[in-house]
Amino acid sequence: MSASLDVALTGATGFIGRRLARALIARGHKVRAIVRDQARAKSLASLAGCELVPLSLDAKPHTDTLRRALDGASTLCHVAAYIPANQRDPNEAQRCLEVNALATLALVEASIAAKCPRLVYFSSGNIYEPSPSPVTERAATYPSSRATFYLASKLCGELYVDHARRSGALATAVLRVSSVYGPGMSGGVVPLFVGRMQRGERVTVSDGGRYRTDLVYVDDVVRAAVSAIERSAASGPINVGSGAATTLADLARAVATLTGRGDESIVIEPEKPGPVDLGFSALDVSLARALLAYEPTPLADGLRAFLSEPAAQ
Repeated sequence: MSASLDVALTGATGFIGRRLARALIARGHKVRAIVRDQARAKSLASLAGCELVPLSLDAKPHTDTLRRALDGASTLCHVAAYIPANQRDPNEAQRCLEVNALATLALVEASIAAKCPRLVYFSSGNIYEPSPSPVTERAATYPSSRATFYLASKLCGELYVDHARRSGALATAVLRVSSVYGPGMSGGVVPLFVGRMQRGERVTVSDGGRYRTDLVYVDDVVRAAVSAIERSAASGPINVGSGAATTLADLARAVATLTGRGDESIVIEPEKPGPVDLGFSALDVSLARALLAYEPTPLADGLRAFLSEPAAQ
């Protein structure tokens, strides 16, 4: 157990953030939850060791306002992000940049001004150029294939954070997190497939089910974040994923097995002609193992946990 820390946390009411807040408190740390919607933060307010700081990053807060929110904090963990409902809409690019990039820059400057010595930033593991094999942190980052407006803004925020590290202004770590799943998700392919299977409906998978992504269980991400907060030696970009890419066809088969359904519950449509969208690369998590003592949960075990845990967290 590390010494007690005072952790400022953005995105504390979100899917990952609320589990992270509880995990930090369970480790004996204090959590300063920077929240936009206090009504959504009621469950956090009841936790001993959690302080709510009402502040919206959407409102372009001045550096002095952010500095006051961070005064006395030993670490800022920046989880909050704007994820557009329509990933293909170029009209979302401006808000993505404002919230995910420029607000991140403002938090970097505020951390320096407040003398908050460490910042852990949640980036995306989907920023890499697609690769048939797991990608390391040194692989090319070029998110132009899909979700470009969101992913480009996350990469821009990451550059601001890492610049502060490289210039010696701030100690930082960047967690490049792949596609997260787990109880309490409001959307996503895993709850979609699970819900349909549990209702006795068929799951239809398009394009031969070739689309793939690195599915990482939410509690693995939380453990990696806690470790990055506690371990000052962890710095720079660090992949946080499962280490393997799962196709939609394989995901559907895994869910069918765990819910007691057979292959007859899955409809796999033929592969489409023309350019192939194979999705995202698997992440090589060797560095996370070395720096964070990280060990990902196998997909089958994560799906079992998903099915056994109540949805509301």
